Amino acid sequence: MQAVHNRFTFAGIHAPRASSSTSVRCGMRRCGRKRRAGEPLDSLSWLNWFVKMLGKRRAGERRKRKGAMGNKPTISKEIILDAACQLASEKGAGALNIRSVASRCGVAVGSVYNYYPNKSELVADAVEKFWRNSIPHDQLARAEEVVDGGFVDFCRDAMESLREPLAVFRETWLSNQGKLDVRDIKTSREREDACFRHIRAGILCALQRDQAVDRSIFGSALSEEQLCDWIWDSIFEGLRRGDTANEALFAVLERALYGKKPRVE
Repeated sequence: MQAVHNRFTFAGIHAPRASSSTSVRCGMRRCGRKRRAGEPLDSLSWLNWFVKMLGKRRAGERRKRKGAMGNKPTISKEIILDAACQLASEKGAGALNIRSVASRCGVAVGSVYNYYPNKSELVADAVEKFWRNSIPHDQLARAEEVVDGGFVDFCRDAMESLREPLAVFRETWLSNQGKLDVRDIKTSREREDACFRHIRAGILCALQRDQAVDRSIFGSALSEEQLCDWIWDSIFEGLRRGDTANEALFAVLERALYGKKPRVE
């Protein structure tokens, strides 16, 4: 009898005493008869009781697992990008990888891989999100409102709209750019160019709207599109160098487009 008791007492489940257990007697009745007085408990009765208790235990564990799954944090592409942007603003874009973003979101690494199969796409999407949230999206609408002689002022406003975001990006996102590989940098630059494209389009639209511009300067050697590309590159390069006014650029534009003499301070 003791051997049977030891055999079926493990995994945190304790069998009841033979002299006082109603469960055992019920197990005997399920076998088809009552236990007679003085008759020892057979192994089948103990097995029936054990299977029943083990089933209850496993059912409880399933309910706990189901409840735990229901408490897991929700995840989406937007949540992942928000976490990536926050991480990059704190530690630089070089700190972005699948594991670090998953840790910031409080989810498993595989949950992030469901949305981003590689690091480069994650970094590129985060860079794109930063610029789309940082620069104005109404460049074309503002360009439509340019009056005669207002093109250079429009270019100044475009430069000012980029000054603060570019400074933030350089100080935070590019703080450890050495950890980014060639593919990361290439993909991110492509996304940047896509974000800046509407600013280029706004500059061209403003130039075409300004009827005070001397159109005789345009020809086979210089088109309106080429001039706008040069203006954009000059604005961006001036901000990168820290040229806060970029007055040399605007003086050249006023002289070339309107025939104005450079301002004397």
